[in-house]
Amino acid sequence: MRMHLRQFFREANLLNGLTLQVQARSYARRREQFPTKVSHCLHRAKLIDYIRLTLRSNTPNSSLPSLINHRLMDSFVATHALRSAPSADSALSFVRALEKSSHFSHTHHTLHSLATVLAKSGRSSELKSLVDDIRANRFGSVQISFMNLMQWHAAARDLDTVLQVWEQYALENDHLCTESYNIVMTLYAQMGKDFEAVRVFRRMIDEGSLPNCRSYTVIIEHLVKSRKLSEALEAFNLLPSMRIKRTLKQYSVLLEGFVGSKQFDEVRILVE
Repeated sequence: MRMHLRQFFREANLLNGLTLQVQARSYARRREQFPTKVSHCLHRAKLIDYIRLTLRSNTPNSSLPSLINHRLMDSFVATHALRSAPSADSALSFVRALEKSSHFSHTHHTLHSLATVLAKSGRSSELKSLVDDIRANRFGSVQISFMNLMQWHAAARDLDTVLQVWEQYALENDHLCTESYNIVMTLYAQMGKDFEAVRVFRRMIDEGSLPNCRSYTVIIEHLVKSRKLSEALEAFNLLPSMRIKRTLKQYSVLLEGFVGSKQFDEVRILVE
């Protein structure tokens, strides 16, 4: 028994030694290629920029294969390239080219970036198809939350789907987060549904969720767009007494409103 154990430990030590040698050589090669982390980041940034310019060119498909097979291509590069894609079509063409590579596999970040691009471009059908594929585990164990879905469908201005997801979220959770109310309230306000937006704000309070600074930003922004500047300023002035932090976004919205109405005294006060 002892002889077997000694032999096992000798083999284990030998294996560990070989593993350390491989790791050391691999690290040495990386050090030769990129002597510092800064140089590595700069080379990655160059590749991302090349992809961005290629996606904006008239013939992206001719250059994409060589870029995708670049030794620095990984999920980090792909994620940032997707975020800088000029359109949903270019992002989809990039993804199709990526999926032809045997060395690439999607991650949480690449899929969420693609979903964001599709949402902002109003491509609801492609977004829903991507969500279905993620839920079917086509890309492995990538997870999506109710908040992800609400944010994406809100960006696509798909009110019906946002409300369906919100209802499902409410069924599966005892307490809804404040941001879910904010998303629905913002979408209602953007679509000119004032009564519904106010109703969501009241529901937030009635159900025990505390409005945060973004909740009041939505209210202030909507009041300014409705030319109710005095009401917007009144709400803004009340925030410190409610222990709600004022934000740069709130200042910017108010400044834009008062400049547009040529009320420069209020502009001066806000700037100061």
